[in-house]
Amino acid sequence: MPIDLFDRNSELRLFDSALSAADVGRSRTVLVHGAAGVGKSSLLDAFAQRAMRSGWEVLRAVGTEGERTVELGVLRQLSQAATAAGLPELSLPTQVPPRVEDLQQFCEVVRNLGRRTPLVYCIDDLHHMDAASLRHFLFLSRHLGAARVVLLAAVSPQQSAQGATLSAELLHRPDVRHIRLGLLNTQAVAQGITGFAAGGRRPDDEAAVAFHELTGGNPLLLKALLTEHRATAGRDGTTPLPRPSQGGLFNQAVAACVRSSGPVARDVAGVFAVLDEHATTELAAELLGLSVSVTAQAVTALESCGVLRELRFRHRDVRDAVLNALSPDVRAGLHRDAAVLLHARGLDPSAVARHLFASQHDPRPWSDVPWATGVLHEQANRALADGHPRQASDMLRLACRICPDEAQRLQITLRHAAVMWRFDPAAAEQLLQAPLAALETGTLPAPARQLLSRLLMEQGRIDAPSVTAGQPAVPGPPAGPAAHQRDPWPTYGVPTTAWWPTLGAPGETTAANAEQLLQNTVLTSGTLHVLIRAVRALLHSGRPDQAVVWCEKLCAEAEGQHAPGWSAAFTTVYAELLLHLGDLSGAEQQALAAMDELPQSRTGFFACAPAAALIRARTAMGRHAAVAQQLEHPVPEELLVGVHGLAYRRARALHLLMTGQFQAAFAELMEVGRAAQEWRLDSPLFLPWRTDAAQALVRLGEPQQAKQLVLQQLSSPDVRHPWVRGTALRLRAQFTDERQGLAMLEQAVEELRRSGDRLELARALADAGRLAQAQGDNTKAGMMTRRAWSLAHACGAEALREEILPGLASRSQPGGSREQVHTVRAAAAGKLSDSERRVAALAAHGYTNREISMKLYITVSTVEQHLTRVYRKLRITRRQDLPMDLQMSVLDLV
Repeated sequence: MPIDLFDRNSELRLFDSALSAADVGRSRTVLVHGAAGVGKSSLLDAFAQRAMRSGWEVLRAVGTEGERTVELGVLRQLSQAATAAGLPELSLPTQVPPRVEDLQQFCEVVRNLGRRTPLVYCIDDLHHMDAASLRHFLFLSRHLGAARVVLLAAVSPQQSAQGATLSAELLHRPDVRHIRLGLLNTQAVAQGITGFAAGGRRPDDEAAVAFHELTGGNPLLLKALLTEHRATAGRDGTTPLPRPSQGGLFNQAVAACVRSSGPVARDVAGVFAVLDEHATTELAAELLGLSVSVTAQAVTALESCGVLRELRFRHRDVRDAVLNALSPDVRAGLHRDAAVLLHARGLDPSAVARHLFASQHDPRPWSDVPWATGVLHEQANRALADGHPRQASDMLRLACRICPDEAQRLQITLRHAAVMWRFDPAAAEQLLQAPLAALETGTLPAPARQLLSRLLMEQGRIDAPSVTAGQPAVPGPPAGPAAHQRDPWPTYGVPTTAWWPTLGAPGETTAANAEQLLQNTVLTSGTLHVLIRAVRALLHSGRPDQAVVWCEKLCAEAEGQHAPGWSAAFTTVYAELLLHLGDLSGAEQQALAAMDELPQSRTGFFACAPAAALIRARTAMGRHAAVAQQLEHPVPEELLVGVHGLAYRRARALHLLMTGQFQAAFAELMEVGRAAQEWRLDSPLFLPWRTDAAQALVRLGEPQQAKQLVLQQLSSPDVRHPWVRGTALRLRAQFTDERQGLAMLEQAVEELRRSGDRLELARALADAGRLAQAQGDNTKAGMMTRRAWSLAHACGAEALREEILPGLASRSQPGGSREQVHTVRAAAAGKLSDSERRVAALAAHGYTNREISMKLYITVSTVEQHLTRVYRKLRITRRQDLPMDLQMSVLDLV
């Protein structure tokens, strides 16, 4: 049985009764009342089929909204049906409106036809019948009397005033039978699903309730939904929960129900869909310019067909279907009208802003709503405070577009750029073009200049005119962790000219200040750069372990705020930290992760930063082919300015240096130095271009020029920091005699050990080992070389390993056969105590007994005793046979 006919047994019996009465000469009129989609047409078809099986002739006609003005249109359909059935043609009146004589004559013709054969005049959508045909229908219903005729019609009182009048006129007639169709209940819906589904299995209660909730028990909607999801039935015969697809049969059925409910109901449905939770009969009436009573009738029609329930769409999918049925122009216009109406009533500003955004393609001028810019800006602030940056971006984009005031528009643009930085740094960079142009012409408002400077610094664009020279100290922390939490764009009074944190001499004070700032500062648009500087301050204050911990925390916090742009910034800093610590593989992974956080284009000033970290990591790992492939897609030269551009150019120069292109590397590095000096970014701690260029000059056979650059770095204020001093001393040792050179290298080793940079430490140890070998101290040379080789191995610097001990890069440790190594390693696994393992690990990595004693805070005699026991347990006789992979923290090796 079709879904439309479920639970219709009483209606079928009533029609059978009408047929029986008419068959004995008592004509009957049967009216089927109901809203759109409830099954009126299906029931009429069922009645017609039953009548024809009983020997009745059925003449059909349909009233349509478009033919309501075609006079006698329905009567002509009936006349044509009679002719097609072999009956005499119905005589139609010659003038309109018909005279009484015409009506009487027509009634007699119908009576005579009924005497010849019993007739059912079946008219669907009677409420759309033209006026002349309707007069004939009503006359027949009143005057047929003794005739074997049934007038059968479907009517929707809610769909037109004519339908309501017709229903009222025939309401109290004793010879008229009224059948009122409503919505199916949950039980009937379950029966409909059972009859529709393959196998006829009854759905569980949850599925039946879900289908009823979505369709409201409207048979048309139920049938469409079941048809759309026929293919999704479970293999076990269960019925899946309904999930309508956009533009699918269900959406089409909803649109058809709304359309069939009449033009007023269609407009009201559209307004209710736009107003959503703010929809009321009164607001809809005001927006459409209708009376409240007419609007209420339309609401009743929509509730009758299951689309609305208590002034709300019964399901979001139903509302979406109504919205999607609106043309873009109509939809945008309704949203604009809704925004104006809600704003005038002083209702929810966030809803007003959403309507304004949805109406942005409305052709009417925005000057009609001068308050719109302020509403959008305020709601962007609220969305940002609530953790919805993309929604805030949408609001600010529109506010900027419609703002009539140039100064205000520039400030909104800067706010928009600050928000965009969270998830698309390149797009944020593009937004600064207009403010920068205004700054050049002197038209940028003073309050906007500080924000512009901060945004330029976050992008590393120190070359821009808004960012001037100066290196102020790291600012003090805010009062507490909740400070400025409600302000989307706090500045904390950060000096906009600061890029590199000015640390002063390395020590506890700087690290403590940075730590306190990190603990007390909430991550926001205004604190992003402050937090990055604080992490860098920890690193260069001798706290790389704490810097790593904080970087991981900030990466997680940025991810929690759904800010991929911020995640990219902190992940890039993380990659730089790992580069400094010599974790090349980790640095590569973090640089790639940062690049993955950015849009696929990956272009822009900031995008140079993770790209630079990736080039440096792969270059140090000896993966020159991968770097060459990356450089095949060069960054546009106009982006190679500012901090990140200089970092990229330095990374590119290091690749050239490591691949033997010494002249090109030197030229690139000198350009980096020139720009760094011009922009007052000349800090060897952060951009050591002099020592890089010195290495190129050495390879080019220009030691004196190289020496001058190294001496310049040694005279820099940054030389107080272990890393700057250590790297400079390593190169300085090349320009002195062997005895002084070895002393300088030993000092460089100590400075680099303090800095935590294992890769630079490995280079210094390798240089010291070679110089010790040249002086004939083979024992010291062996220990230093062994330690340098193991550190290069731990860093993943395969090229450096090969340089230190050519031909051994494929081994896991220098010296000994694979079998010997395996035997000693197996013995060490279970025989050494923790103290012995620590001493053996340091000895294996080239530390002297005295260095081990100082590192572990034990006496030299204790070290010797531990080593004696280790040799005995491992059955070895010398230091060189110790396994390199004894369990030891990598950081303990430096």
